[in-house]
Amino acid sequence: MVRFSRFSIDDHSQNICYSSYLHTLIIRVKTFDDCLFLLDGRLKNLSTLTVRVSFIERSPSIIIDSCEKLLHLKNFTLECPCFTTAYDCRIVRLLHRMNNLKKLTLNFYIIRLKVIDGIDLNEKTICHMLNLDKFLFHICTIMPTCQTNDFLSTNDIQNTFINWKYSQVGCSIDRFSDGVTYCHIYSVPFQMTNFMYLTNSIRNDYFQFLINLTVYDTRPFEYDFFQWMSKSVPSLKYLTLENFLPQVKKLENQSCISYNHLVRIRFTRAHIDYVYQFLCHTKAYVPQLSIVKIQYDKLFTVTNNFTNVTTQINCRQLKQLLFDEIIVYPEHFHDYFSCLTK
Repeated sequence: MVRFSRFSIDDHSQNICYSSYLHTLIIRVKTFDDCLFLLDGRLKNLSTLTVRVSFIERSPSIIIDSCEKLLHLKNFTLECPCFTTAYDCRIVRLLHRMNNLKKLTLNFYIIRLKVIDGIDLNEKTICHMLNLDKFLFHICTIMPTCQTNDFLSTNDIQNTFINWKYSQVGCSIDRFSDGVTYCHIYSVPFQMTNFMYLTNSIRNDYFQFLINLTVYDTRPFEYDFFQWMSKSVPSLKYLTLENFLPQVKKLENQSCISYNHLVRIRFTRAHIDYVYQFLCHTKAYVPQLSIVKIQYDKLFTVTNNFTNVTTQINCRQLKQLLFDEIIVYPEHFHDYFSCLTK
């Protein structure tokens, strides 16, 4: 087995990254082209491939027109954290070459006019894999304004998985004010480590292995949402929070919520209420928190010019603060954030 942190094949000749003995490869690559190069015959006996692609471009930088079947490949995982429009023209085409797969794992975010559901997966992918025993997935379809999307319901999606033999399936649908619809479908129990754009709509499932989470909504995240998140995402380490709206139910006697493994929070376009929700020690117990990305003015306000006692306990354990702008700190700044790396 070989692991690479990140890899890009700049020299496309087959004597680069060649092996007739390698059976298992876990790798991060920059582009989908890099993934295809790994499967062009240079790794002839590869049976297990796990690949995380930084982005999947619609048009290849170099024409790679291989339709050769990957008969040795038995286990394939494809993950991509960025939106792509290349599902039908590139991803599905690659999967059609994997007739002998026994296990398939997919995790990506697709911009498309029509939702990806059980029927789509059956007709476009699974029907070509007669030996498939296990199929794990989290697929988010991002659909622009479309009249048919207005009538799409979670029951409609669930009904496309009635005869699904691989696992139970969870789903959620959110229509946002900008006219875009997000539809998540995923295997239950959820076994991925990353999830982007989780909203208030997802409250019924348990995310045991999830460590990297982005929460986003155009409805407020209230106290009960964070209670749920603490219990249902117990391994959470990296949180990105995006929500402009203030909390409506601001109760003073809320019990403290524990996030025992949380290491980093990014407040990306987040209302100041959520900053206070995590930095106030009576609202959040965050023993591992060491990195916060935030706008300086919001940090200044929440800490009352770095004098607020209720936020100092959580702030003084921070080792890194990330701002988008260059800041000239006041004299007492490092007294308040005593563990910061100078």
